[in-house]
Amino acid sequence: MIAGSLPAIGCAAGAGRREILHDPPLTLNAPDDWCVFWYTHNMKMLNKGYWKNVPADLTISADIRLSPEELSPIIRGGRALDIGCGDGVLAEWLSRQGLVVSAIDINQNAIENNKQRKTEVSYSLQDITAGTSFKENLFDLLCFKYTLTNIDREEWIAVRREVIRITKKGGYIWLAEPLVSKDYQKRYALSKKILGESNVIYVFKNSNDASRIQSSEQLQQALSDGLVSRIVRHFTRKELEEIFSDFNILKERIEVITSPSGYKIETLVALLQKK
Repeated sequence: MIAGSLPAIGCAAGAGRREILHDPPLTLNAPDDWCVFWYTHNMKMLNKGYWKNVPADLTISADIRLSPEELSPIIRGGRALDIGCGDGVLAEWLSRQGLVVSAIDINQNAIENNKQRKTEVSYSLQDITAGTSFKENLFDLLCFKYTLTNIDREEWIAVRREVIRITKKGGYIWLAEPLVSKDYQKRYALSKKILGESNVIYVFKNSNDASRIQSSEQLQQALSDGLVSRIVRHFTRKELEEIFSDFNILKERIEVITSPSGYKIETLVALLQKK
């Protein structure tokens, strides 16, 4: 059982010894074992539990912003939405560029901290996967910066639907999301043995564990010991094109950033326009 390291969860599981399809084979002996197994294998619940409860000062993401060429099509005074705003750095920067900015996140502490700045940015506690309170066809620009990487595949349709609803015709999406990267090949393979999905990885609370954990047995032990914080996905270009199939890619570039654990992440930075 994970020792007090996960948010409170409700889990009803039958008692008794059970063997499940796993590589290597895994036997769970008690309800608590099943509860932990289910939680740590569920990207949606694990990630939302993490991002809702993580201290606001740990919501900082890569410092990537729109280039002058990416910003130029957006009219001054246009409305922008930063989705998964975290510490608000991108939202505040967009505001300084002359945009009317709203910003949302599921982390209440981050939203409250951002509001204390008393700037022109309108911050609110909202979840893009659950639908927002914004009117239809409201925004000229939506921004995703390392947000989709934390969203489970089963929620992509909901994200796509909401994005289409709140973006003006001819409006734009700016995204900076991680691509499948060479440095992560071993970690992809290790996580796939447990999660059954390609190009996803476990993120550890201690960044040094990323290089220390090299086997399925070590990863299973790390899960049991509560050393994992969340699961993230690195995308193929095709996946991103499918999520935003109602948009055309106008501009794109690749930025390589270094993760806290020292791995190089190829990041697709692109400007898309609604068809």
